[in-house]
Parts: sequence; C-alpha cells; structure tokens
Amino acid sequence: MTHGALEKIDVYAFNSNGGYGGFAVTNASGEYTITGLPTGSYKVEFSWEFSEAEYKECESAPRCIPKYITQYFSDQTSEATANPVGVAQGATSAGINAAMVPSVPVNTALPAVSGSPTVGSPLSCTSGSWTGEPELPLATGWPLTSAFGYQWLLEGTPIAGATSDTFVIQAADVGHNLACAVTATNDAGHASATSASFAVVTPIPVVKIASSVLIAFKGSMKLKISCATAACAGSVKVIETIVTKHRKGSRTVVRRVKLVLATGSYSLASGKSGMVTLRLTGAGKQKLTRASHHHLAPKVTVAVAGGKQVEKTVQVSLATKR
Repeated sequence: MTHGALEKIDVYAFNSNGGYGGFAVTNASGEYTITGLPTGSYKVEFSWEFSEAEYKECESAPRCIPKYITQYFSDQTSEATANPVGVAQGATSAGINAAMVPSVPVNTALPAVSGSPTVGSPLSCTSGSWTGEPELPLATGWPLTSAFGYQWLLEGTPIAGATSDTFVIQAADVGHNLACAVTATNDAGHASATSASFAVVTPIPVVKIASSVLIAFKGSMKLKISCATAACAGSVKVIETIVTKHRKGSRTVVRRVKLVLATGSYSLASGKSGMVTLRLTGAGKQKLTRASHHHLAPKVTVAVAGGKQVEKTVQVSLATKR
C-alpha cells in the first residue's frame, strides 16, 4: 500500500495455472482476507475498484482509467514479473501487499535548472522524475506535443513566451531568482512541479590591457584596453617605482617611492575595446624629459568598478622629434 491505508482495492489470487483462486476488497484500514485457498503457489493482483459514479463517468470517456495503477506482489507491474506467494491450507500468509501508484502524474524528483547565472547564458531545465499511467503518454485532446510542458518563472511569476526547456538570461533578470515549472500530462490528468530557484548574479566586469608600449606626445599618451562580461568603467595610472639605497651606520636602507607618471579614466561597453587617453603629470613630464634617450618600464594599473584591478609592465618613452 501507499504510506496511508487504502480501501476499495480489489485483491485477486491466481494459481500457478493462471486460474482464479480467490478475491477480497480492502477495508478502511487497507486490510483484506482471502479465504479458502488450497495449498499452492499464487500470484496476487491489487487493482482499483470502480464505484458506480466512476463507471457512469467512463461511459462518455475515451478510456476508463482507475485511480491507481494495477500492481502485483510485491510492487510489480505485471503478472509475469509478480512474486509468487506460497499458501498452506489452514495457515495464514500475512504481509502480502503492494505500494499503489496513482494513475495521475506524481512528481518523485523535482525538475532541475543548470547553466551559468549570468546575462546571455542559456539555462536548461530537466523534466524531473514522475510516476503515472501509462508512463505519461499524451492525454486525449490535450494541446501539447510532448508529455511535459515548461514554464519559466521570474520571482514566481510566469515569463511570457518562456515555455520551452531552455531559457536565455536577460539583463532584466539580474538580481532576481529564476525557476522552471514542469507540467506532466497523461490520460489520467496532469500535475506540476517547480525546480529550486536559480539566482541570477550581477556580472563581474573583466578588463584587459592590450598595449605594451606607450609613446608620450604633447603631454599625453594612448593605452588600449578591452572589456568583457559587463560594462567597464574606472581609472588608469602609470606608476614607476623608484628604488634608492643609502647606508645608515652599518646597514643599508632601501626606500621605494611610487611616482605617478600619467592618469586617465575610461568607460567601455561589455565586449568592446578602446583607447584611453592618459595625461602626463608634472612629475611624469620631468621624468620622461630626463629619460629622453632611453625607455622607462613602469606599471600600468587599471581599476574597474565592481571588478578586479589589473596591472602590466609597459615601456614608456617620448615621441621621437622629426
């Protein structure tokens, strides 16, 4: 039986030759007794007993579907696979039962959503696991082309037109929860189950430095950067670290001073690249003038709002005069 007792279940005992041996109907406690069975081996069938009202409904229905799928001892779906029950005349064979399975769809494992939780990423929804009779074929007249229907939900509200097993995350979904509801349908009816929610996260911008050589001309220079996954905005600095050493008594003192040569700011759309104009600082102009006959090797640091700062060592020099 199911977790609770079921009444109105017809119980038949068939002998080893397939002949009828005995019959009983379960009571409100799910109990039954088949009496008068001769010693032998039997297969026991459990099936739903239709009421008069149900038989009347069947007269106008394409199929007469029982409330529960016919089962055999123990938890088998056909007489061929049923486990035989040994009976000795005058003795009681106890504990002969079955877990009845409803004919309508019943979800046994929720649908699941998979994919990357970022804008533009495709999500997939599994149908989950279901029981039902007979294995979820299409119901007569039901307007579906498969036994499963899908509906994507945003914060529990259906998304218009999102009725396939896949969905592409939109910008408006960021910061919200998505879920997938699956409706299973068979001749006995239909039922729905919803996946766990899937949080769409704010994409993290990723910036990259493309330039390796910077040429200063008339107080500025150009740096090429690229942006990915989300819009990028932030600041750029060109910094040279100057290391000096001097003796102090018996020890050497090392001093590192960071000199900002140029600065700038930028804003780029996701997937785009562009040139950032960097303005030389006063210190930067002096440093480049003094080093006019050789390259400097400072670091470029690019900060991006909401993302990770990146650094790259570059060569910097003044433009050659012509």
